[in-house]
Amino acid sequence: IILLAVALPVYAGVVINEVAWMGTSVSWQDEWIELYSDTDQILDGWVLVTADGDTNIKLKNSISAGDHYLIERTNDDTVPGITADLIFSFGSGGLANGGEILILKDASGSEADRVDGSGGWTIGGDNETKETLQRTSSGWTTKLGTPKASNGYETSAPQPTPTATIPTPTPNVVATPTPTPPTVGTTQEPST
Repeated sequence: IILLAVALPVYAGVVINEVAWMGTSVSWQDEWIELYSDTDQILDGWVLVTADGDTNIKLKNSISAGDHYLIERTNDDTVPGITADLIFSFGSGGLANGGEILILKDASGSEADRVDGSGGWTIGGDNETKETLQRTSSGWTTKLGTPKASNGYETSAPQPTPTATIPTPTPNVVATPTPTPPTVGTTQEPST
């Protein structure tokens, strides 16, 4: 018996998917956070907080399965050309460049997701290039921002492994003459 194991990503409903903790090239205050959900979810009563208690974002409305939910800190111009789902203050001074722990809690107060960016956001994001912290199927990475668009985590379900198709060999048939028996009373000359 041969067993084959395939690693599949585990989705947890609504997750923190991308964080622009450093702002944008326009302003350090243009911080934004993106959530992703693989299920339909009403967000009324959910909160996104920092462990130090400085940020307490009260979510509202809903998110559909496979969609992104964009939270902008200052105004709807934070991410030009993309409409925010929520504009909300990120505490007294925004997300600290020295690091934060973000905690997403559902309407019952249970923790739905946590991102530990303490210690200077060593898990990802870049204050100089303004590349964002993005969730991947194997952890976190630093890449150009993809607000309200896939950064790869959402579509990271493995594709079926192609199976090798081995062609069935076709016998190589070579025609060989079949000798005919001589007719009685005649002689057959040997063929050359």
